[in-house]
Amino acid sequence: MLTQEQIQGKWEEIKGGIRNVWGEISEEELDQIKGNILSVPALVAKKYNETNESILKKLNTLMNSFDNETDKSLKLNDGESSYQRSPIDNNPLFS
Repeated sequence: MLTQEQIQGKWEEIKGGIRNVWGEISEEELDQIKGNILSVPALVAKKYNETNESILKKLNTLMNSFDNETDKSLKLNDGESSYQRSPIDNNPLFS
């Protein structure tokens, strides 16, 4: 799981991932939350008719794709990037 410091360091990439999943969220809206990933579900809920469970599942999947430590712990084959693997759904971001 990413730490808040890691999230801040990867925020530009994470913002792009969020916008890929939920295209109606603007760059400006994401800039306003300043890397506070815990604010993303409320932002998504304002624009989309999704359950909180669905939002969190998608967000966890997205965040796991940025987690290099998850890749290391899974002992993946050399050269396999986080985008090429199936994300771990049992690693909740919000517990």
